[in-house]
Amino acid sequence: MEHGTGNQPEPRTGIDLWLSDAALRRHAMAFGAPEAELASAGAAFGAARTREAGRLANRHPPELHRYDRTGGRVDRVEFHPA
Repeated sequence: MEHGTGNQPEPRTGIDLWLSDAALRRHAMAFGAPEAELASAGAAFGAARTREAGRLANRHPPELHRYDRTGGRVDRVEFHPA
């Protein structure tokens, strides 16, 4: 017998986060936010590739490198390319 999870929503990919959130639009406009910039950002942030990059960035946290290979202090933070 296969166990299914029928109460889980479908993954939210390829959505426009700006157009899909009426409350966000209403409040942003009330405070004079730049609508064109928010609309383009909402479309970009809701794209499948952006959400995948976020998932990868969460999976690979930044790494602090305090010293180089010769023992010199560098204090460099390395981030995942996502």
